[in-house]
Amino acid sequence: MSLKNLFYFSYWFKVPVIATGFVFWMMLAVMLGLIVLGIAVVVARNVFEKKSLGNFSRKISSFGVSMGLTGLVLFFFRQQSAPVLGWRIWFLIWGAAFVIWVAMILRYFFKRVPQIKAENAERRQKEKYLPQGNR
Repeated sequence: MSLKNLFYFSYWFKVPVIATGFVFWMMLAVMLGLIVLGIAVVVARNVFEKKSLGNFSRKISSFGVSMGLTGLVLFFFRQQSAPVLGWRIWFLIWGAAFVIWVAMILRYFFKRVPQIKAENAERRQKEKYLPQGNR
């Protein structure tokens, strides 16, 4: 494949040949791996019951399952050579959504989680001096 093809609309709106061999198994492994990641995070959240990372684990699990299932559907349509749903542009859009979603999760983990922990520590510090009935 020539990189020059990436600049032509006809390349993105054409159904590619079906994936075989290493490409087939790699795409299938990535999609199934995302689904397994989402399910594993749900199971781990229920087993360990770590409340401080509850929203973060929910974000990771919904990301994994949603992107994995969507990717499997797109991969299925590509393998079936579906006229519109098998276009390469759908995987480009899927990849852009993947990158944006990961960026949002990382921003939440590195910016919002420390703020939440600081707010909880401040709230606990204030509640330490309140009587039991007012909590």
